[in-house]
Amino acid sequence: MKTEEARKLYESGRTDELLGLQNLPGGLEGVVDKLTGFIKSKTTKGVIGISGGVDSALIAVLSVKALGKENVYGLIMPSATSAPEETRDAIAQAEKLGIKYSVINIQDIVDAYSKIGFMSDVPWGERQPSTLGNAKPRMRMALLYGWANQNGGMVIGTDNKTEGTDHGVGYFTKFGDGGVDMNPIGGLYKTQVWQLSEHVGVLPSIVKRPPTAGLRLGQTDEGELGISYRALDKVLLGIELGVADDTIASVAGVRKDKIAEIRARQRKNAHKGEMPPSIAVVNYESQTHTAHKSPIVTVDAIMKYGDKYVLIRRGHTPFNGMLAFPGGHVEYEKETCEEAAIREAKEETGLDFKINGLLGVWSAPNRDPRGHYATLVFFGEGTGTPKAGDDASEVILLGRPEVKNLAFDHDEIWEAYLKWVGK
Repeated sequence: MKTEEARKLYESGRTDELLGLQNLPGGLEGVVDKLTGFIKSKTTKGVIGISGGVDSALIAVLSVKALGKENVYGLIMPSATSAPEETRDAIAQAEKLGIKYSVINIQDIVDAYSKIGFMSDVPWGERQPSTLGNAKPRMRMALLYGWANQNGGMVIGTDNKTEGTDHGVGYFTKFGDGGVDMNPIGGLYKTQVWQLSEHVGVLPSIVKRPPTAGLRLGQTDEGELGISYRALDKVLLGIELGVADDTIASVAGVRKDKIAEIRARQRKNAHKGEMPPSIAVVNYESQTHTAHKSPIVTVDAIMKYGDKYVLIRRGHTPFNGMLAFPGGHVEYEKETCEEAAIREAKEETGLDFKINGLLGVWSAPNRDPRGHYATLVFFGEGTGTPKAGDDASEVILLGRPEVKNLAFDHDEIWEAYLKWVGK
């Protein structure tokens, strides 16, 4: 389905149709075939951390279908904050599938970790809750890879799209449950995980249980996120499709400030989905080779339209669905930076951009997840009729106080502009 068609369905409130796996070609069984084929293409043997939650139970079922029960191993790794019924269900699911498994209580490892110098020196009341909490999935990751290394298999991940960083909120532990060799259900929202789990016969008690990471006593995912998964999936789907926040709020039944909170969480956790950055210290290129790498040059336009400012809602990654100033690449050997700003403004907003001046250059190496971009930011006036085009899914006109929560480092650029006009 094309994005524009999906956006229209969303705006008419037909989110169940968009999220329903039964509406895909081949239906639910087609999805099963696609996922099992994916697993089979990556490995012949796998190990899974089975928690008693729906994601890991679904992965266990799919892995058995793909590899055979003799080639799937389960590690059940509870701690003191794990609910006993979750462990019982994890065992029951493993036994129903006929796979071999081990139950390893990691609490002794957690206790030993908490007594290490830098941990034991910090009073309990001053410890960050995430310190021990995030240690648990990292310990589980080490055990899973221990099995995989010993037995020649791969670690099959269990994180879904809602909790991931590809249009999700990044609700997982970096180098913990995010440390895997493959993530088969990383393209399924939580709502869709429930659909598929019921279809393949995951234990009903697991499907119906409120999701929890089990990092703290009484913790639930929805309680920590402050929103139900079903509502969150509708918000995330709207952001992915580039739908306006007012419409998302209406369709998902949430307040606009909750949408802003979710967008902020996406920005904050984006690093979890990126490879660790590095820098080349020594260059071994031939001494006669004169070419060298340079930042990619782009332009942005802060364009005033009457008493409003012109922004676009991005229609592509990175930051798909977020607001940004119109702009783009300078075409090599074809145009000046000023000409590029005028052209990009026209292509993305339909407006004619009259440049009044150059605000500055933003060139931090990590400002754009795609690489090192140096951006010249021009300001001026726009005339004509706004119409979204090119990379923009929507043109938004906002008053000065409403310009916030922007993609890339555009909040920083906006603050610099406000200081300049305030002189």
